[in-house]
Amino acid sequence: MISIFYKPAHELRHDSKVWAIVFEAVAVASLLIIPCRFYFFGVAGGKLIQRIRKVCFEKVVHMNVSWFDEAEHSSGSLGARLSTDAASVRALVGDALGLLVQNISSVIAGL
Repeated sequence: MISIFYKPAHELRHDSKVWAIVFEAVAVASLLIIPCRFYFFGVAGGKLIQRIRKVCFEKVVHMNVSWFDEAEHSSGSLGARLSTDAASVRALVGDALGLLVQNISSVIAGL
């Protein structure tokens, strides 16, 4: 680290240009990769919600009629539960999982 103070000026300029190009390349890569990450994890979360809602709907359709007579199985509570549960799964898959993948890849690239 201290040896950097003893390098000639032309060598410092050359090293500065090299590192500036490296940082610009990282910035351009981030500019392209981060929106793709949001898009692809958003699509994956949307497809997962669609599958969850489909499976839940198929289960509800095949329930006995007496099951719907209970208060906790009313149409409003079932719809609200499908909405909130699917939204929490999407938040987990879309945002949290994307951030986890980004952090793991940063650690791996940093090593």
